[in-house]
Amino acid sequence: MSEETIIIAIDEFPDVLEKISDEHGKRGVEQFLSGIRALCQDPEFNEKVQFILTGSIGLDTLAEKLAVTDLINMLVNMSVRPFKRSSSRIYRLLH
Repeated sequence: MSEETIIIAIDEFPDVLEKISDEHGKRGVEQFLSGIRALCQDPEFNEKVQFILTGSIGLDTLAEKLAVTDLINMLVNMSVRPFKRSSSRIYRLLH
């Protein structure tokens, strides 16, 4: 059995939700977020796969606007400062 974890990063995640809302309404957003929530709460899946959901607009603000905050309350909100120029060069060299 592998000890590795798969990281799935989705950039501009709030934009994805807005697009789903525009095309499928609130019900589409609820179904999408419910699926992600179920995956995140499944212990077997969660041991092997982690999500990083990023965006330039606040997911919490959009979720409140769409009235789906109950479907994202298991997420941890984090802010990441931009890399300093010297750090970003090192990061690119290492990865």
